[in-house]
Amino acid sequence: MKRLINVFLVLLLVMGLFGCSEKTTTHTIDKLTIVIPSKYEFEEIETDVYDKCLYDGETDVALWVKHYDTEWLSDNGYSDFTLEDIGYNIGKGNEILSEGLDGDVYVKSYVAQEGDFDVFKYANIYQKSDGYWIIILDCLEKDKDTYQSQFDEWFKTVNIAD
Repeated sequence: MKRLINVFLVLLLVMGLFGCSEKTTTHTIDKLTIVIPSKYEFEEIETDVYDKCLYDGETDVALWVKHYDTEWLSDNGYSDFTLEDIGYNIGKGNEILSEGLDGDVYVKSYVAQEGDFDVFKYANIYQKSDGYWIIILDCLEKDKDTYQSQFDEWFKTVNIAD
């Protein structure tokens, strides 16, 4: 009986360590990667403003990516902009919930009106040698408490190659 209990405990330990991890998908957008659980079935949506938008219609979660390269910034009179300047201007005119530097990333959350919906937007802005990278994860504002901590985890997986 004692041996059976030991075998059962070892099986539980092994399942806990190896058998219950969530499957993920790495999304690559130019030089940027972000890892998101595979249960989100993103489809690409056309956008004129962002470089890429991925949307999961079942959860109403979206991923937006915009890269402002140094050439574009210079050609358009923004070469003197700092990370804080770029961050300040993201979501300007909306209800700002929080914003500021977190290490070398500008983090901002705000609520935007999109059609008939209030949308919670959570942005991380990165300064790299080739310019600024803006990543926005969003969901309906009513679902903010469900997704904000998940968004934090997803942002931890962001990698932008130099």
